[in-house]
Amino acid sequence: IRGQTGPLLRTAESTLLKATDALESTRRATGSIADAAGSDSTLQAAMEELRRAAQSLRQLTELLERHPESILFGKPD
Repeated sequence: IRGQTGPLLRTAESTLLKATDALESTRRATGSIADAAGSDSTLQAAMEELRRAAQSLRQLTELLERHPESILFGKPD
């Protein structure tokens, strides 16, 4: 496994960078749509849920950036 971690970590880093870009685009789009929707609308609730999901994905991305070995060995304690 040791010899295979280098390419895996490079691929993981590339994937994480793309995910971060996608999350930022989603955040901007969510903000624009949320501004256009009323606070009581179903769309507003859906956008809030999407915002929370994006935040969770961002936290996962940050964890994997700090500890890419987590992909192989699990979450650090």
